[in-house]
Amino acid sequence: MKSKIPHLKFYFVGLFAAASLAVTGWQLLYEFPRKKCEDAGNWWSYKYRECAVPLSIVNITGRPVASEASASQ
Repeated sequence: MKSKIPHLKFYFVGLFAAASLAVTGWQLLYEFPRKKCEDAGNWWSYKYRECAVPLSIVNITGRPVASEASASQ
């Protein structure tokens, strides 16, 4: 009876290579851009893989921010 070890060895090496490629692809496509985006102070979207700049409500409405002293009166 022939030994199955040489065949299994190639299956495990192939499985290891596929897993290594998958992890490397994940790092290149998701983790490196996410880290760069969050270091810049922006928001990262996993769904769309894009970096978004947070907007202040002042930029949308044009109304000034009330100070705490005038808000309490």
